Amino acid sequence: MRPLFNILLFRKLPLYHGPLVKIRLQPSGCEYTVSKGLLCEQSPVFTAMFWGRFREAQEQVVEIQEMTGVVSKHSLEALIQWLYLDSLKFDWHDPEECIESAIELARLADKYGITRIESQTAEYIKETIIANQLRGDDNDRVPSNSNTHLLAEEDIVSALMLPRWAPSTPCSRRGLCQRVSSKRKV
Repeated sequence: MRPLFNILLFRKLPLYHGPLVKIRLQPSGCEYTVSKGLLCEQSPVFTAMFWGRFREAQEQVVEIQEMTGVVSKHSLEALIQWLYLDSLKFDWHDPEECIESAIELARLADKYGITRIESQTAEYIKETIIANQLRGDDNDRVPSNSNTHLLAEEDIVSALMLPRWAPSTPCSRRGLCQRVSSKRKV
C-alpha cells in the first residue's frame, strides 16, 4: 500500500468514528457534535478538557462563551468544517466579510492552541486580497492601497499583536524581528 493511503486508512479514518463530544455555544445555545479524536488531535486545550480531570471529560460536553471577534457561530462552524475537510471556505460574497471571518477563525484557533490552521488561514486571506485588488484607472494608475483596501485598521492591529513565533507574522522569518526592532530605535 502507498504511504499516504496508509496514513489515511490507519491514522485519520479512525478519528472520524469513535467517541463524539458536544460543543455548546453560549449564550446562543447552538450545539455541535464533533469527533473527539479529530478535535483533540488538533487542540491541546480540548485534549486537556476531554481527557483530563475536568467536568468536560466526565460529561463529554464543553460550553464555550461567544466572544466578539473571536468565538461566534460562524468561526466555530468554520473550525469544525476545517477539522473534517482540512479546507477553508466562507459563504460570503463580500471579500471583506471573508477576510473578517478568516481572521476570527485564526483568533479562535489561537485561543484553543490549534496551530496547523494558521498557514491555511494566512494563505486564504492573501488569495482573497490578491483576487480583489483595486484595478487601475484609464491611465493604468493603481491606487497605493490596492492590496490593503480590504483590511480594516483593527485587522492590522490584530496582526501586529500576534506572537512573534506565529507562522503568519513577519517576525517568524529568521532575523526579521531584529532588523525591524533596530530600525525602530533610530
